[in-house]
Amino acid sequence: MRAWASHAPTAFEPAAFVMNRFRYALDPLCLAACAAYAAGRWFVQPRVPAGFWHGQFTDCLLVPAALPLLLWAYRRLGLRTHDRFPSWREIILAFAVWSVAAEWFAPRVTAATGDWRDVLAYAVGALAAGAWWTLAGRAGFDLLAPVYPAMERLLAGKRLQRCRTAWLGELTGARRMLIAGVGHGPALDAVLRRHPQLHLTCVDASARMLAVARARAERAGLDLNRIEFVQAKLPGWRPASGRFDVIATHFFLDCFTPDQLGAVVSALSHLATPDARWIISDFTLPPRGPARWRALTVHRLMYLFFRLTTRLSARKVTPPDAVLAAHDFRLLRRQTHDWGLLHADLWMRAP
Repeated sequence: MRAWASHAPTAFEPAAFVMNRFRYALDPLCLAACAAYAAGRWFVQPRVPAGFWHGQFTDCLLVPAALPLLLWAYRRLGLRTHDRFPSWREIILAFAVWSVAAEWFAPRVTAATGDWRDVLAYAVGALAAGAWWTLAGRAGFDLLAPVYPAMERLLAGKRLQRCRTAWLGELTGARRMLIAGVGHGPALDAVLRRHPQLHLTCVDASARMLAVARARAERAGLDLNRIEFVQAKLPGWRPASGRFDVIATHFFLDCFTPDQLGAVVSALSHLATPDARWIISDFTLPPRGPARWRALTVHRLMYLFFRLTTRLSARKVTPPDAVLAAHDFRLLRRQTHDWGLLHADLWMRAP
């Protein structure tokens, strides 16, 4: 996983990654705003004097609570043609219309009283909701791309890089290497400098991660003619020509549920030559004892973080060994690091 790894948005992304779909009344912010409104209306207001809690508090909740329901009605009527998160245009329009209707028009035709503080409260709620929905609509590794290198340095030091580079000496004779889920590209420099004959194809679903990887390669002075950066998702992606004699998945396969993992490994195996090598770096669980307890804690924290920030559907690491074996790959060597938390594998397809 890549809270401390280079966990790029995966080249095969589960449905949650393909499109961050707005859930209207079931949106978490809408549900929270409705619950807060109910609590304020029926529990707080009867117990506190008049003031903020009797007016501006519920006004702050107007846009996050009401706009999703309004957009749902538009969707049913065909006035909204997509299920994306509310745009700033929709948010600002709702804020403006409600402010004019409630604080300017209503006082002129009813006994209601306009209050500029209510408009300010609507604005605060609209800004907060807009910020939340903007982040939620971009949930995925694009959001984390700018800080990933710093995260890895802070949380893992050089431990992950040691796993990525553990089997570089076993790539002699290879010509084409596919790195699936390349992330911020921490291994590109080591690979190309050690194997000047290699051409790399770096696939990732995140445009921002690929941009970070390309910039990293440029700063390192690498020959960009030997690197192809491809924004794509497996299992649908196919290379323009030929197969790869090396597949690399560094802190990538841990993103997937068992069913998704099977689809990913199958797609990648069809891109490999009959005698391809597959190098894997990933998190794992020691068999027992304090090392296992420590690893379980680390895993839970990582998956919680990625579920909240990227909507990762996986909940735990699924070992890929059985799936790889089903596609004729055999484990040649395995190293474990950091009390068994990390492992680096070298697999090879049987002739």
